Amino acid sequence: MSYWMHKNRDLQLNQYSSKYWYSFGLSIVSIVVALILFPPLDHTFRHFPLDFVLGAAWFAAFALLVVEFKGTSCTQGFSQEGQIALGGLCNEKRAAWGFAFLTGCFFIAGSVLGLWVYLRERSLKKRNTVSYRDDRTRSH
Repeated sequence: MSYWMHKNRDLQLNQYSSKYWYSFGLSIVSIVVALILFPPLDHTFRHFPLDFVLGAAWFAAFALLVVEFKGTSCTQGFSQEGQIALGGLCNEKRAAWGFAFLTGCFFIAGSVLGLWVYLRERSLKKRNTVSYRDDRTRSH
């Protein structure tokens, strides 16, 4: 999306749809959050609700982009130019759709992984606490 905005930088700011700005802002927030939570440390898995929210936001961005481009000729036929490298506008839009969808999938997958790690860690702590209490009562 930012590539398309850069390529059409001669347009006035008010000529861009709010859907473009939503996608662009969401990509900035997602990059910052992903870089902060990138190291697979214990505390980063506890932020799985944030991953879920970002995944849902990316699916919303995907839906908004599909609605934005629905009235164009890009929804008919497969491709104008045949390849993204040739600079076809429809291919760039399809690439934006694909990246929005895949980003949503990756954030949701990260959320599921974080939930699994969190629940597993919690059950291990509970099991260790119970066994410690049993050992203390037996020694007296």
